[in-house]
Amino acid sequence: MTSIDDIKTIFNPATCLRRGLAPVSTSQKRSPAPHNLYFEVHGDAASDAVKLVFIMGKNFLPSSAFSHFELTIPNPIHRSQQLIVRHPSATPLHPSLIPLILFPLFTHSFAWHHQVTHFSRKPGYQILVFDNRGVGNSDTPPGRLWKTSEMALDAVDLLDYLGWTGKRELNVVGVSMGGMIAQELALAIPDRIASLNLTSTKCGDRSDRLTLALLHRALFFGKLMTNTAGTPEQILSMVIDTLFPQAYLQAIDPKTGEANKVAVQKDFEKRVEMGKLQSTAGKVGQMMAVLGHCVKADRLKIISSTIPKVAIIHGDMDELIDVQRGVELHEMIPGSEFKLVKGAGHAILAQLTDEYNAFIESVVEDAKRRVAEENERA
Repeated sequence: MTSIDDIKTIFNPATCLRRGLAPVSTSQKRSPAPHNLYFEVHGDAASDAVKLVFIMGKNFLPSSAFSHFELTIPNPIHRSQQLIVRHPSATPLHPSLIPLILFPLFTHSFAWHHQVTHFSRKPGYQILVFDNRGVGNSDTPPGRLWKTSEMALDAVDLLDYLGWTGKRELNVVGVSMGGMIAQELALAIPDRIASLNLTSTKCGDRSDRLTLALLHRALFFGKLMTNTAGTPEQILSMVIDTLFPQAYLQAIDPKTGEANKVAVQKDFEKRVEMGKLQSTAGKVGQMMAVLGHCVKADRLKIISSTIPKVAIIHGDMDELIDVQRGVELHEMIPGSEFKLVKGAGHAILAQLTDEYNAFIESVVEDAKRRVAEENERA
């Protein structure tokens, strides 16, 4: 068994309050088998500190995940039909499925390092980051048909393990697939959540319109899945070019005198070096969870009526999940706040860290006010 001391971390040990492997899915009612989630808690140890829960999205998916693989699942575009997922050399997937499968290419919880660094230094904030099942230092339980609702229950088990069970004490931030898991988490434990921040994500109830950006994603996906993307350096460049707008990547950072793309590449390389390779079972399981995710309007209205503060933030240059999906999510959650970030791609948390962190803080402060009003009415 791996010792926690043997697990490398990208985060500052000086701000770490606790890290470990939490047992989840231990109940016989849960599926699949019991497994462990790797987690870290950073920041202010005060019991009344604001509790931030960051949920990362899907990991990178190389072609080996589909080698000799075939599975029939409900079609997320036309749910009355079936979809056969197999190696793309046999049957290419429809371009509208590409954003469902690929996002966000961030690796695992280490991608939150900008936010952990920022909030762990601020008095009054306590931060939880963790690796979802099937990625990073967390276990990969058996089974292929994972669901975002099950992954949300993993998070509930982790929160119970940590004792984060108070009423309205959680401020949940989810990006991409993490935003999908966050939707299900809000439905599972609404009384414990003060705010819900949905970043670069979708509800899964709508499909993307056919655009040049969608075709670009299809080309990107095809190259990755058919081993025609080139060298590891070229693949990394493709990934970065998809996550970040070219104008941002080509701009010069006045602090270093180098193009932003240089810093982004170094950041990715560091996380890849410190992380673990994802297993084929983890890749397939997470992909199935994304493909099957769907929170319809009636359930989104429940989120609206039970969570004091819901906010959606999306970049207008997101090439993985069309910004219209964020607009629709806002429209389907009455009373939610929507922030459109001009010039931002899919990776807002890494591209515009100061603006994104400030947005998180504003959501937390608004949630505090709304919770106080809720308590007065009670």
